[in-house]
Amino acid sequence: MPDIPRDPTEEMHRHAVRTPPRVPRRDADVLKLPRRASIEGLGLGCPADRPALPGPVTADAAATWYRDVFDGLPTATLVTTLDGVVTHANTAACLLLRRPPDALLGHPIATFVPAPHRTAYEALLERAQQTAHVVDFALWVSPSDAAPVDCRAWVRRILTLGEPTTVLAWTLAPLVPAF
Repeated sequence: MPDIPRDPTEEMHRHAVRTPPRVPRRDADVLKLPRRASIEGLGLGCPADRPALPGPVTADAAATWYRDVFDGLPTATLVTTLDGVVTHANTAACLLLRRPPDALLGHPIATFVPAPHRTAYEALLERAQQTAHVVDFALWVSPSDAAPVDCRAWVRRILTLGEPTTVLAWTLAPLVPAF
């Protein structure tokens, strides 16, 4: 006798959602990028005339693809040195801080933190420098032409591959939509 589901939608859900079995990934698979059609639907700002990336690609093509993805992230994302100097900023970060990329790159994040909050920011920056875990905290940032915005910040120290440097990866999410 077949099992009778308690909820009629349970059977539909069981047939509609089937998770594929987990397949261990090989190192070679990491460099294989998804086909063009799989990222176009996400609205990541990739030019439509760029062809699909078949299988393994060159380092330049991979860097371009990852840059497109980084720029298209919906949350403000920054990469800084351990001292908090911005080295990369995506489009959402530029919108949040209302500054063009060249006004962010090479400047410490502290310059975008209101003066009354800088002491707390510096203590949290020091904490992020000392741990390999994600540091989660509240952070006020000052857009160039608007009132300060209360954000949730997540920071993680990351050792970059191929270089003997460590960077901090930042994600900022305004608690009240700022743009």
